[in-house]
Amino acid sequence: MSEIPTESKEKSEDKEIKNKAIKAIIENYIQSEKTLVNQLFFKTPHGTTIGNFREEIWKGMFEQIIPKKFVIEQSVFIIDSGGNISKEVDLAIFDETYTPYIFKYDKLKFIPIEAVAVVIECKSSSLTKENLENWVESIKSLETSQRSYVRMFNGVNIGSEHNPTKPRTQTSTRPIRILCCLNDDYKEYCKNKFDIVIRANEKKECLNIEIDESKGNLYSWYESLNHSKGLAEIDKKTYNIDKIKDVELEDYKVGYKDKIKKQTKLVSLLTFNLQLNQILMMINNPILFPHIAYAKMFNKFNEYIIALSIDKVQTLLFEVIHSHEQEKQKETGTLRQIKSASKKISNGFFEDVDKAFKKISKEILLKCSGVVIFKCSGITEDEIIKHLNQLFQNYYSESQGQKFLKYTYFIAENHYNDENKNNILNVQKAKSKLKISECTSKIIESNKDILFSFQKAKKTDNSSDSKDKYELFVQGINELYPYEENNTKNPYEANHFPIAVIKADLNGMGNMFASINDYEEYKRVSDILKENISLVGLLDAAKNTCQDNDAAWIYPFYVAGDDIFFAVSVTNLFKGIDVCRQMVITINNALIKKNEDNKTKIKNKSDIKKLSMGIGVSITFNREPIRYYLEAVNDQLDKAKNAVCPETLQEFLQTTIAINNQTFFDVDYDEINNKIEAINKDLNSNPIWRSFKNDIKDFQSLNSDKEMREQICSTSFLYSLLEKLSSIKICDKDVSENNDKISLEKELEYINILLYSLRLKHLDNSNIRNKELLFKSRIIKQLYVVLNKDEDKKKIKKKYKKANKKIYKDTIVLNDNSKHRLETYIQLLILLTDPRYNLNSIEHSSEDSEKSQIENAHKFLLKETINYLYEKLYNYDSNLLNIFINKDDPKNNNSSDIYFKRLNIEKSMFFKLRDTDKVSIEKAAELIKLKNQVCQNKDSNVTKENKKNTSSHMCFDEDKFKKAAKNSWNSTFIDSLMLLYQYNEMNIKLNGIFKEEEK
Repeated sequence: MSEIPTESKEKSEDKEIKNKAIKAIIENYIQSEKTLVNQLFFKTPHGTTIGNFREEIWKGMFEQIIPKKFVIEQSVFIIDSGGNISKEVDLAIFDETYTPYIFKYDKLKFIPIEAVAVVIECKSSSLTKENLENWVESIKSLETSQRSYVRMFNGVNIGSEHNPTKPRTQTSTRPIRILCCLNDDYKEYCKNKFDIVIRANEKKECLNIEIDESKGNLYSWYESLNHSKGLAEIDKKTYNIDKIKDVELEDYKVGYKDKIKKQTKLVSLLTFNLQLNQILMMINNPILFPHIAYAKMFNKFNEYIIALSIDKVQTLLFEVIHSHEQEKQKETGTLRQIKSASKKISNGFFEDVDKAFKKISKEILLKCSGVVIFKCSGITEDEIIKHLNQLFQNYYSESQGQKFLKYTYFIAENHYNDENKNNILNVQKAKSKLKISECTSKIIESNKDILFSFQKAKKTDNSSDSKDKYELFVQGINELYPYEENNTKNPYEANHFPIAVIKADLNGMGNMFASINDYEEYKRVSDILKENISLVGLLDAAKNTCQDNDAAWIYPFYVAGDDIFFAVSVTNLFKGIDVCRQMVITINNALIKKNEDNKTKIKNKSDIKKLSMGIGVSITFNREPIRYYLEAVNDQLDKAKNAVCPETLQEFLQTTIAINNQTFFDVDYDEINNKIEAINKDLNSNPIWRSFKNDIKDFQSLNSDKEMREQICSTSFLYSLLEKLSSIKICDKDVSENNDKISLEKELEYINILLYSLRLKHLDNSNIRNKELLFKSRIIKQLYVVLNKDEDKKKIKKKYKKANKKIYKDTIVLNDNSKHRLETYIQLLILLTDPRYNLNSIEHSSEDSEKSQIENAHKFLLKETINYLYEKLYNYDSNLLNIFINKDDPKNNNSSDIYFKRLNIEKSMFFKLRDTDKVSIEKAAELIKLKNQVCQNKDSNVTKENKKNTSSHMCFDEDKFKKAAKNSWNSTFIDSLMLLYQYNEMNIKLNGIFKEEEK
């Protein structure tokens, strides 16, 4: 047998030594584990435990495992820069290399969350669900801050700033949560609440270590610990990050072979050593310490909110205007005074506040016209009061008592961990405190010496503002005069001419701000409004509205807060309204752009809904007191703001315009295009501003043509119609819901006057026919409403079920509101087409083709009107109506139009019949028999006989007429019946004309 070579023998012995060393290390871990478990369960001879020292035993275990860069502290509290503090932590493992103790006094220690890598809860047998959950939640509530400043190899790193094109390895860290215990009760209470649970097993003398199953690989640990608030897409591109998805924590388990039981067992303590340190290396370093964030946190406990506003802003501006405009109408300094006052309540006001608190560190929370709210620290309450009172006295003295500076202050609210939420809370509280009477009372008490004593007036220097260029603003209200002074045909004198006073403000601002849950967004919206609701914003909107060569044509009263108040000549009425429209479009575009720009920056950001604007218009004269202008235009503005826009149009609404007590809805047709079919009914039967502008433009065009003016649309025609309609009073409630015959008769009387005036007189004249149809249909359209709710449909069906009524979306309804709308519409046609006003700048804009407009006009003036009139007569007296006219069975014709069978009664006979004082019922029957076949059958068969008759005429039932006429045969019924005949004939004739034209 040959000997083993010496070299091979040495290698074998060396390997054996190494193997023994490795086995010794493993054995040492096994023994250490047993010793640890025995210590944890050690009891004294008297049966008492050593529970007070178990934390020390667990601490000793972790000291054997973790690297020396970490420190282990016992019985500490974790704190964050938001002022949140955890429940007591039995053991905390943290890196103190770059992290100061926030507070340390003997055993009492507060450690910042940014430094903590591991938190450990040590329990013996007292495991309760409530205690464990509360402890875990107190840890979860802590948040790391990114506000750090650190010198790096390539410069200074600012943690809160981030290059969006480069991934970050840390965004918000959290500590590993470990539970150390002696029994398995935790399984019932805290599944998935701890990352790791270590249970000492007395029977087996080992540690049972369970790791959260949801974090099986290193990637899940990396994401959970370094990006606890979520991992952005860009951060998922970190170098080599995908490779660690395949590395399982199970791969780090270490086992040994039990020779006695002949099976492999887990070396728990060694396995835990490797696993925990690998997880710690996924954090590697704590997040860079944000010293300034903690400085601000401590300052919060001495942090004040200060809010100031110039009260009576409108009054202040009125005084400026009133003092210059009423006494010296031709003074050119007025506009300069207005600009100075507007500037004073905006930028000048902010500058004064900043100057008063210039030595104080402050953060502006809100800054808009006449209001500023800021947060500050490092100042005493006495100093705040001193600065505020001094500001008040300066403003009060300078304005000779016209400016009343309101102010309030309070200790900042910090109820939330989120600073944005705290800022919004403080802004809302400040606004609320400024409004209450207690605020004013305190200011008066603090400044009673100056308020109740005579003050020497100060001169205000406005010269610095004279260089501002407001080229479209006139210097004085008299300069709005739109005519050449040397023109002898001018209808008005230069010192007395009509103007349009316009006042507007934004709708829904309160609801919009209430819906914003992010402070930065709140501030951005405030800045947008401040920038656009201003004199400069008014000027920019005017520039976008008019031609480049337009002369000055706007006189601004004031633009502040969310109010716009100015005057133009009546000639420029529509241009003035377009300016307001342009302002709200600009604001909405800016809001939408900001909204889109910040979608990825703000979590849980509310969607900013578009704003609309209420506009009031009062037509008056240039020599009236300004307070009269305000009162008149405010009345119109209230009507605009209180008008209820149909639900289908609300998302497209831009402005609501009230003029002469009539309200119009101005909608965005560009946005409507995709949904035009769904909302076409509402557009056709509500007062839409663009439609009204088109009507004015068309009416002007008709008036400029002598033939058209004389034949269909003279001003005298409108005056006469308005006078007749205004003289009739209808019932207060909707007559369609009222069965009272007297009320229904009043409605018929009103409709008779209207329909008699709107009869088409030029159907045979192709040059006039369509224009007359369009013009007269626009008048009757004012009585149409949309019945688009199920309950409305059911209500109408119930009322007219006997009339076999087909339910239309567009229906004539006569009540006080629709009567007012119709009569106001006619008034506005007369007023705004007055040639003396020389109204211009109306651009005709319509989405509908000429054919579509004609079809709609045909429908509104004839088809729907015929249905309406038939149904009203049916409800008035169906028995009497059925003697004269009956709806034809639609199966007998191929058209969707409704046709009638009727008695043959000519227009001249109707005029004879309506004189019921001279023509008795018997005589009326005799006259009707002259032109109609008398029914020979008995009553029960008359209807069948008429139905079998294929002609359009019916036979006359004399007996039935004499019986039914006793109740309802009067001039109103006869007039309505005559108009039903005439409108039916017009409809038949127009249908024939259109068919011929199509051929």
